[in-house]
Amino acid sequence: MTGASIAISGIGAEQLRDLAVWLRGEDELRGRVELLDAPVRPGELGAELDAVVVLVTSGTATVLVRSLFGWLGRRTETRRVTLKVRAEGREVTLQAGSADEARAVLAEVRKVLDGEV
Repeated sequence: MTGASIAISGIGAEQLRDLAVWLRGEDELRGRVELLDAPVRPGELGAELDAVVVLVTSGTATVLVRSLFGWLGRRTETRRVTLKVRAEGREVTLQAGSADEARAVLAEVRKVLDGEV
C-alpha cells in the first residue's frame, strides 16, 4: 500500500478555508492538510484558492472520508465537492455529497491506494 493525495475542490475559497480548518482538527490528519492556490492568470495580482489537498494512507483515508462527510452534513450552502485522488501516476475524479456516498468514495480511494486503478 502507498500514499495518495486527495484534492478537494468545487467550492468557494471561504469554504475551502473552513474545510481545511475542520480537517486539521482531526489528530490523524494534522500536518497532512494544505490549501492549494489556483495558477495566477495574466493580469491578476494573486491567485484564488483552488483546493484543499490532503495526503492520505490506507490508515488515514477512513478518517478523511468520515470527516469530509461530517463537514458536508453540517453545511447548508455546500452539498457536493469534487475529489481528485492521485497516487503513483494513477488518478480518479469523484463527485461526493450525500452521506450515502461515503462508502463508495472510501472504496474508490482504497482502490487507488492499493494500485487497483
